[in-house]
Amino acid sequence: MRYKSLGLSIIMSLCSTVTFAIPVLDQNQASGDGIGGRAFWSNNTIVQTFTPGMTGYLDSIEQQINTNSSSNDPYYIRVVEWTGSDIGAILGSTSDVTEGVSTYKTYDFSGQGVYLTAGVMYGIHYSNDLISVDLDPYRNMAVEYVTDAYDGGSIWIENIYSGGFYVHEDVTSGVSYDTKFATYMTSSVPEPGVPFLLLAGMGALFATRTQKRNTK
Repeated sequence: MRYKSLGLSIIMSLCSTVTFAIPVLDQNQASGDGIGGRAFWSNNTIVQTFTPGMTGYLDSIEQQINTNSSSNDPYYIRVVEWTGSDIGAILGSTSDVTEGVSTYKTYDFSGQGVYLTAGVMYGIHYSNDLISVDLDPYRNMAVEYVTDAYDGGSIWIENIYSGGFYVHEDVTSGVSYDTKFATYMTSSVPEPGVPFLLLAGMGALFATRTQKRNTK
């Protein structure tokens, strides 16, 4: 009986460990002083590409949104597959409304099962329902950006004339830009020692069954 109790205790402990994994900072381009804001509209969206350093589930994204927009204008942040110059399938999506001021917020993706693979490039896609800078040049949203400090990606701007996206860079120096963002992940890889403990728990349960057979 004691083997059975020990085995069940070990397995239940492992299950609780996996269920309540703590998010960790993965990619971080949130520091430094911003040098400007890149506006986006429904017909001129932008993407920040990024490359996870660990395999697992996306928990959240921190993002600086600058705005001249009216309060309660909606906008959307989506995590997408990246083809190299265009967006692919949508992996997760969230939305919010502006507060009429520039804000740095955390956007939750924890319940959407957004599974990312280390070393593979993905995109954070920004869009809203505002029509065009030409129609309303003083009502817009933008992501704060900094100079080429992030090696895992860059800002891409939607080409409204030919489709696809082109990289956002200084035409004189060729320096590209990145938004101010950070990603948090939960690992799908067991902690060191977890497989051993799982085997120990199963072994204890097996010992209980063997002991019962021997006593019959």
